Amino acid sequence: HSLGLSLETPEGIGQQSLYRLSASIGQFYRYKSSMGFLENFLCYVFNCKLKFKKLYTTDYVNFVEDPASTSLVYNGGSLYPTFQYNLYVAETSLTEVTSQALLSVLNKLLPINVVIHRTIMTPILS
Repeated sequence: HSLGLSLETPEGIGQQSLYRLSASIGQFYRYKSSMGFLENFLCYVFNCKLKFKKLYTTDYVNFVEDPASTSLVYNGGSLYPTFQYNLYVAETSLTEVTSQALLSVLNKLLPINVVIHRTIMTPILS
């Protein structure tokens, strides 16, 4: 709690995941602004496979992932980068945490500028 994290022991998280979370939470707050670190940290703590995909838009209503670089506004296109992400989770990797518990923890851990637009459960994540 001294780190500003108020997290009840949620149902649906295994003991090993809770141990890894409590043992490494200090590193999380030090490096949480890097999306690569966030992915690796969460995969390590929950022993799962997940991926954040950045979203781009022209109107904040319709979003696209992975646009061609020529369609980005700073290359003469019309798509702006956003702080919204689609979260892909490999269902088969959720052995130590339920999807509901994972999302509950993510909502408390993620920096305020990271918005999960949509969560997509997929059988396999490469």
